[in-house]
Amino acid sequence: MTAFFTPSLKEGLQTIDGDEALHCSKVLRKKAGDPCLVFDGSEIYHVAELTNVTSKQCTFDIIKTETVLPQRYKLNVAISPTKNMQRFEWFLEKAIEMGIRKIWPMICERTERRKLNMHRCQKIIISAAKQSGNYHLPELGEMIGFKECLKIKQTSGNNPYIAYCSNALPYIKDLLDPMPKELNILIGPEGDFSEQEINLAKANGLKGLSLGKSRLRTETAGVFCCALMYNQNQI
Repeated sequence: MTAFFTPSLKEGLQTIDGDEALHCSKVLRKKAGDPCLVFDGSEIYHVAELTNVTSKQCTFDIIKTETVLPQRYKLNVAISPTKNMQRFEWFLEKAIEMGIRKIWPMICERTERRKLNMHRCQKIIISAAKQSGNYHLPELGEMIGFKECLKIKQTSGNNPYIAYCSNALPYIKDLLDPMPKELNILIGPEGDFSEQEINLAKANGLKGLSLGKSRLRTETAGVFCCALMYNQNQI
């Protein structure tokens, strides 16, 4: 059943607006009486029936309300946006499919992309949520600096880690066995974290870990962490 993102639900309105209304009417050619799902990014979604369809606004009646099954884990990732925006968008899409809870775009010394189109990022998140059925949307923070990110990590729960390239670091699966129910991890830019950043992270209580012998791209490292947590918690 087709799902539509409807933030107006939080205001008690039963409307589908903007791009979602255009998609509903012109692309999908929905009409009054058609069933659909509507969600606002919270822990609930609704089975609904369209009552009026136009390119600017669609209305619906709620038939029944369902609760999103909660993930058995919380993965919070601070990650440096990649120079190639498509790679970062790919990370966003896959991370949402696997139930990430928080994403902080992080500016490091070697970060080449220091601005994001947050509106486009949010559209990608919504699209991935509709495709995967993970209707409880994650939190996407504004871009923050590395030092500011360390402060957030100190107050955002247990298990703060920083992943970087070093043969001396323990492998993530060996270090976190069994895998915790909450994981907070920093993933650096192309070229990795600087030595100064690594030392600062350690001084602030973060533990270093390795994501394996291969040198992973930034977006691959992010998706790898998501997949590891997702797989472990399907058991």
